[in-house]
Amino acid sequence: MNAVKQVYDMTKELVDISTNEIEKEDRENVINNITELLEQRDLLIKEMKPPFTQNEKKLGQQIILWNEQLSASFVEIKKRVQVDIAQLKKTRTSTNKYINPYQNTTIDGMYYDKRK
Repeated sequence: MNAVKQVYDMTKELVDISTNEIEKEDRENVINNITELLEQRDLLIKEMKPPFTQNEKKLGQQIILWNEQLSASFVEIKKRVQVDIAQLKKTRTSTNKYINPYQNTTIDGMYYDKRK
């Protein structure tokens, strides 16, 4: 199988993976899978050498369209991960404030009564 067809197949697999709804529990496995596929695809892209046949050119055009779709999907996945990280930090802060409510208070201010 030639490199263009292999890149096409890997890109199609990436599109299928990234367009499906990703559960929070499976996210790490999916991201690892995507990373592995991207690394393999990168190696295959480096192996691609012209001249290309008409069929390979059509596959290349489809790969380019899918790459744009993949970029948008990856941005969306990144946003979801960032939201989850922000929620985790907020939860952790709230928990710490609940456990020790006087942790961030200062004692440097004093009340001075002018009247005698």
